[in-house]
Amino acid sequence: MPLMAGAVVLLGGTTTGQAQAGTDGGDRSTGTVAEAAALSGAAAKRARTWPPTPTSVGVPRGTSLSPYRGPCTITRPRTVIREKTVTCDQLHIKTTGVRIERSLVNGSVLVGTQDDYEPTVVSDPEGDDPIRVTVVDSEISTPSGSDFRPISSSHYVVKRSYLHGTESGAECHNACTIKRSYVHGFGEHASGIRILRNGTLKHNTIWCEPNPRSDEDRDGVPDPDGGCSGNLVMYEEFGTPHHNLVKHNYFPAGLFWYSLKFNGEDAGHIRILDNRFGKPKSGAGMADDWEAKATNVWSGNTIVGGRTARP
Repeated sequence: MPLMAGAVVLLGGTTTGQAQAGTDGGDRSTGTVAEAAALSGAAAKRARTWPPTPTSVGVPRGTSLSPYRGPCTITRPRTVIREKTVTCDQLHIKTTGVRIERSLVNGSVLVGTQDDYEPTVVSDPEGDDPIRVTVVDSEISTPSGSDFRPISSSHYVVKRSYLHGTESGAECHNACTIKRSYVHGFGEHASGIRILRNGTLKHNTIWCEPNPRSDEDRDGVPDPDGGCSGNLVMYEEFGTPHHNLVKHNYFPAGLFWYSLKFNGEDAGHIRILDNRFGKPKSGAGMADDWEAKATNVWSGNTIVGGRTARP
């Protein structure tokens, strides 16, 4: 069964239903303290918890939510959705400066664009167009079986939020930032996050939870990888990966053969720094098809217990 709200992934890769934030075997990073300096009280405590858990992020405990009665397609710039329960199959953001704060979205958030392939049209190659939506201290719960991820595809920021429900917790095609969040995928042909270019992932827990019933080829035998491609995937088939920063995240163990997958060519400037990995199963590794080129950097990554994680 998929991980339920309130379950906590421990650094050893197991779960417990009632563990409290801050007792999950994590630590308190100096980077977390620095970024939390502007916060106070409960908000600062939540920001300091690393690795994030489903109970240390999302809508703060005690928040009173009221029903959202606005449109499911947002076209008004700088719209703010605060302390609401949003029920939209897709909350479609078609403007800039939107904020979702301390809210529960039952559905998904669709924002930005993906590139076209026939013919190839690369939109905003530098990733410097305006941010369209910022999601803070919120939960996006997408129904199992939905065709949509909790959030996709470009020009968004997510902080201290819980993204879950379908085969992948998020898709970052271009210009996305996810920080201090818990991102969860579960299903078949699943992943924690799919990222392509100009993305930043920092201080998150990113997990593809094994699905014991996954049988993608329908042969009656459960898939040995639990239906997971990996915790993080960066595939050339969706464009050319480049300029991605993946720093100080926790990637729990699973049944997959590789926690990170980099299948295909990339255009460089991919930095995998100071991340912590759960102990892989026998015969499994950290990264598949990592390109050791001059502009790519793999540094400071470790496995739970302190051993160096090599690609």
